[in-house]
Amino acid sequence: MKIMDSYLEVFTSTLDEEIKWYKRLKGLLEKKRSLILIGDIEELRKVISEEKSYISTLQKLDLKRQDYFDVLVDSYGVEAKNVGELLFYLQIAERKQLEERVTKLLKLLNTVAMINIGINDLLQLNLGYIGLLLDLVIKPTRSIKAYDSIGKKEDGDKTLPIIDLKG
Repeated sequence: MKIMDSYLEVFTSTLDEEIKWYKRLKGLLEKKRSLILIGDIEELRKVISEEKSYISTLQKLDLKRQDYFDVLVDSYGVEAKNVGELLFYLQIAERKQLEERVTKLLKLLNTVAMINIGINDLLQLNLGYIGLLLDLVIKPTRSIKAYDSIGKKEDGDKTLPIIDLKG
């Protein structure tokens, strides 16, 4: 029984480490959202670089957790595809310990996902605004009578974007 306890301990400590990193990522994403709102591009670049590093660490932790889960399931000699199924085989104290961590992790994952959705929506809104501004500057907006280089009137009307219109 001691070996199973140590496997469970290693598994739960991996969950704790993931929780710690997801909390960091959550804080970083909140910072990223505020930087987008104020338009601080330089600081945003730094945060995005840090975010990539966090994600890399979390991917490694996820693989580590999956490996420890497989070892834990094997040590109990049961067939479980996920933590929810494994909980049925654990003692009450172990179950409670694991449920608390998994619940924390799932809540953090949901929060991170919601923040990311908000950031995506914010970026889409900003891109839409930039597109509107570009349309005003680039798309033809007004017909004018055109003259060639020697002052002869050309046939038909010409449309010009706002940027090319003169008073």
